[in-house]
Amino acid sequence: MDIPKEYLIESLAPTSELDFVMLPEEKQKVYEAIQKTHIHGSPDGPWFFIIAQGAGKGHHRLIGITDTSMLRPQVFAYQRGEAAIAFCASEKQVIDAVMESLSAEDPRFWRRCDRYWNARGGSYTDGGAFLFDVTKKDDGNFELIMTDKFGGLVDTHPNGDYAVMDAAMTSEVEWPEDGDAVARFGASVEALQGMDWAAAKTMLSEINTYSQQVSRTEAITCLQLLLDRCYSTGNLRKSRWLDHVEDTLVEILRRVCLHLARILSDKRHQGTVLNRKNRPSDCDRRSPLSN
Repeated sequence: MDIPKEYLIESLAPTSELDFVMLPEEKQKVYEAIQKTHIHGSPDGPWFFIIAQGAGKGHHRLIGITDTSMLRPQVFAYQRGEAAIAFCASEKQVIDAVMESLSAEDPRFWRRCDRYWNARGGSYTDGGAFLFDVTKKDDGNFELIMTDKFGGLVDTHPNGDYAVMDAAMTSEVEWPEDGDAVARFGASVEALQGMDWAAAKTMLSEINTYSQQVSRTEAITCLQLLLDRCYSTGNLRKSRWLDHVEDTLVEILRRVCLHLARILSDKRHQGTVLNRKNRPSDCDRRSPLSN
């Protein structure tokens, strides 16, 4: 007998309280029967089940099931570029660390996922559980499909071009002559709507140059706004665009740190020279009684 995955998940992580009330009446009847039969076998929480399953030849599945009693929701994420990858974890930092390491070794990936979301155990909206299926297609390639507890499909095909190209000679952005960081942010977002990757990378390079020649503070603030604000990135994949924005910001801040380190080093060197000049000579060290 092939029992639906939804019912198996319900037997492990029963839906309770308000979430149960919000379910359709027919589903409530089924869930109530499952809970009466399996509630004694449901493990005490809080817990987070990550189950790997061989679902058949060429078919692999990972199931992430969150517990109803978890005080902090669990994190799910995916990135789809030349290759697709998905995550379930208890901390977003774990996912970020994996992507940092993976992108350093494999150019098909970058450091930010296309989407992150939290799942709460027993939720009536998605069940608090997600299934990651990797299936082999007729052409021999593999496809990643994500569904929630109720069988609802998770859209893992974000819009936007992710294939980065070399920077152009100029971005052709009309930068405000007397504008502050907010004005430069507005000009960046407006220009971004019609840009390809070559122009976008050049625009970030121009902000970097602005930080060296005009105002480092305004450049940093502009990049922070590009990281934090919600806006359209035009034809570019947003996650990859933010990855490049963060790179530019880190480069500027690293340059500041190196500059401060040189200043401190020079001061220490000057202090050493002064101490040597003020150090008493051998004659000064002699005891007055020696004369």
